[in-house]
Amino acid sequence: MPATVANIDSCYGCGACAAVCPKTCIHLGLSSEGFFVPQVDSTACVHCGACADICLKRNPPRLENRTPLTAESAKLLDKQQLYRASSGGAVLAIAQTGHFGCFSGVNYDPQRLSTQRFVTNDLASFLNGAGSKYLQSNADTEVLKQILQTRDKRTLLVGTPCQIAGFRRILRRTRQESRFLLVDFWCHSVPSYRLWKAFLRAHVPASERTSTMACWRDKTFGWRVGETMILKNKGGEEFYRRAVGQNDLFFHHYLRFSATNQCCLECPFRGGCSEADIRVGDYWSDCFRNEKEGISRVLALTERGRDAWNQARSLCETAPIPQEDQRKFLDTSHRKVRPIWQRTRGLFLKLLPLPFGLHLAHFWSCTIRALGRVLPILDR
Repeated sequence: MPATVANIDSCYGCGACAAVCPKTCIHLGLSSEGFFVPQVDSTACVHCGACADICLKRNPPRLENRTPLTAESAKLLDKQQLYRASSGGAVLAIAQTGHFGCFSGVNYDPQRLSTQRFVTNDLASFLNGAGSKYLQSNADTEVLKQILQTRDKRTLLVGTPCQIAGFRRILRRTRQESRFLLVDFWCHSVPSYRLWKAFLRAHVPASERTSTMACWRDKTFGWRVGETMILKNKGGEEFYRRAVGQNDLFFHHYLRFSATNQCCLECPFRGGCSEADIRVGDYWSDCFRNEKEGISRVLALTERGRDAWNQARSLCETAPIPQEDQRKFLDTSHRKVRPIWQRTRGLFLKLLPLPFGLHLAHFWSCTIRALGRVLPILDR
């Protein structure tokens, strides 16, 4: 009997299995650790094997660093849109070339307390979804199928590297690659929803959580300030603002991989290992130390990506990326997680749902961190 994705360990949550299931008996739900994984309705499953065949975990991709066809820095000329973008707004420029009839991105849904993939024919709706969301998105089965059914429209799809790799497999199977432009980005990791919900419990009354909007990146005080978390109430009034250096515990543990998905620690999509047509990200460089508005780095990895970027670059201020910086971007060894965090990750996640769980887990993390300094054996 063919295998399925039921009970798969350490899933990427790309949703490819749900999209190809002929019986629509797979949907993504949160695991006990707080990550989206496939949940299979065994009563409807016919064990056709389609889900296991396309799964990134069961059939790991064999990727090598791809030499970019184009490598440039980019900064949107439209200042209003640039302010909404996390970095230089390269994706917003690509979307506005007029060559796309359909767009797919991710928005935060306060009703579900999670980020959700969406599809729209309206450019303005897509542009309103600009900005980073530092959470794993739910690749809803109906949305994925809707994307595949827009056969008469060229589609721009933006996602994490693993989501894009999963979608690339679907497009190859259905022979639809030619009408899609796939854009991914340098991804730090995705944190558990246990961390996010514990963070909300610590700062937002229960009655207001489903109406609270979140912003993970804000440029009010400049782009290089780094990650700044903002929470706003139903009326749009800001009531929480903290940056990493101001003891924001969500970013503190997100950046230290305390509550990271296990598959992120083993991610094969680092550096230039990508299935996308274009890879984008923040261009942190000493030459931009005085930059306040944001700069994107853009690598076009396929001819389709190069053509799309050539059409979009007129909307931006661009410059070639030096070879030395390109080599840094393509380095696959950049994510080094200390062994101490990998060993304590399980207990950290278990502490989060408890009363005052975020603070308990933070205390535990700080204690282990202190012990790691005096007992180096913990870091082996």
